[in-house]
Amino acid sequence: MTVPPPPGPPSPTPSPVDPVPPPEPAPYPVPGPADPTAPPPSGPQPV
Repeated sequence: MTVPPPPGPPSPTPSPVDPVPPPEPAPYPVPGPADPTAPPPSGPQPV
């Protein structure tokens, strides 16, 4: 008769991965980084 191995620690059951909710739109326009390729503002430009 073989001796059964001692019961080990219970295997952790992987928790179900919750779907990531889409990010909520900002209530105000978020200023992005300055775009160097943006055209200069209209009007007289300093020389």
